[in-house]
Amino acid sequence: RLVYWENDETTGKSGIKTSKIDGSDIVTIVESQGVLDRPVWRPDGKHIAYAAETGGNWDIWVGSSDGKERYRLTSGPEMETNPKWSPDGKRLAYKVGPIGDYPLTIEYFMSFPNGFNSPVIQGWNGPQSIQMSDWSPDGRLITYTAEAVSHASGEDRVTYLAVVGDTNGGYPVILSGNKTLGDRGPVFSPDGRRIAFWAWDLNYRATLWMVNTDGTNLRQMTYAGFDMNPRWSPDGSKLLFESGRSGNMDIWIMPVD
Repeated sequence: RLVYWENDETTGKSGIKTSKIDGSDIVTIVESQGVLDRPVWRPDGKHIAYAAETGGNWDIWVGSSDGKERYRLTSGPEMETNPKWSPDGKRLAYKVGPIGDYPLTIEYFMSFPNGFNSPVIQGWNGPQSIQMSDWSPDGRLITYTAEAVSHASGEDRVTYLAVVGDTNGGYPVILSGNKTLGDRGPVFSPDGRRIAFWAWDLNYRATLWMVNTDGTNLRQMTYAGFDMNPRWSPDGSKLLFESGRSGNMDIWIMPVD
């Protein structure tokens, strides 16, 4: 089944729904006059996490895939969005924008030993101003982008760089090795051994890069630009990505090796 977000311009309502691949058998998970965003399946297919805006505040919710139950997981004044299930479905990562003059976004993690009505929340002890991109297949590591200082241009500049680390903020490794002007969207290969990401190279082109999960064997995969948002094929042999190299944004595929 597919899960998707929709907006009805006639009523102003937003909805999160599921359907079979052919568009039949539609099930409504939630409808709201507020904005809904980023629905994601729990790996077992029984629940869907999403972000919802209510009264000017964003929170994380979970709904059952039959549309019969919903659980509000956060209710604080912070902005909580971008839920991401761990591969085993036991934890849920989400982005938190704290209240303040300069809201440095961080990641929090939930587990549910006593069900969705009483989640256990784990704070973040790593660098600030981050956004998580992916879980490793075994759930031990995560990739994210973080504000850091790059010397690639020949002088110090604060930019966003791709990082791999654990959920406590430990083991942080900047993947681009001071070879890029800024990075985005690092994603693990299906076997967890490699990470693909896109970055601004020294010629100010958006290009694809690959590196081992431990930060070794960094290599630039494309040079033409404008290449962004890589995704792995299920067998790890190809990358799917967006590119403007033809003068229009299109979907491209390339072999990894």
